Amino acid sequence: MNNIYKKNPSEYSDWEKFNPSGGHGQLGRFTSEILTCTNNSCERHNKEISEKEAFYLFAKLGFLRRVKPVFLPSKLLSLYVCPFCHRRGSLHPGNNNISTL
Repeated sequence: MNNIYKKNPSEYSDWEKFNPSGGHGQLGRFTSEILTCTNNSCERHNKEISEKEAFYLFAKLGFLRRVKPVFLPSKLLSLYVCPFCHRRGSLHPGNNNISTL
């Protein structure tokens, strides 16, 4: 398993529903496939994290938690949850390219 994932994608029963093999598919996601966590207390602070796993965890949140606005350091609405510290709003594209789909 690649260390950018906390859990292997095969461990998530509905991974393909939120991360289709043909690409991202959801508007607002970063074009970068690698994110970094800016939370100082996260075990993966400033290290690579999978954009796909972070989006998957966001998509699995309950409806009310998804619609509560949380913003990233880039001032964009967060569509991610850090798989390691479980915070929203602490993830940033690893390549510093904040462009979205």
